[in-house]
Amino acid sequence: MAQFSVYRNKNARTKATFPFLVDVQSDLLEPLNTRVVIPMTKAPALTRKPVSHLTPEVSFNGDRYVLMTPQLAGIGRAELGPHAGTLVGERQTIAHGSSHERTRPTLNSPSAPKSQQPAVPLAERG
Repeated sequence: MAQFSVYRNKNARTKATFPFLVDVQSDLLEPLNTRVVIPMTKAPALTRKPVSHLTPEVSFNGDRYVLMTPQLAGIGRAELGPHAGTLVGERQTIAHGSSHERTRPTLNSPSAPKSQQPAVPLAERG
């Protein structure tokens, strides 16, 4: 099971709204029997405009889907349906949200405000 693999949602209650689940769990945690997934819904299915940095839009099998990151969940491997494809080509969109988010300074960026830069442990301070 690779990160960004897409699986069919086999949950009878939710599969009409969220037909696919994308696995976002790090490959370093492959041995675990659980996976962290984000439900995917067709973009036109939403009645309100999503918060783009929390719910990025991706292309999958010729359709547009919104990743419902606020509904991220850990589920057992057995709860995943059949493998349906991959979103590895959408890695940047998934990891960073909208293009607006990608233009913001990162935590390690010299242009990031001091309040956003990582703290240096006391033992490493000069």
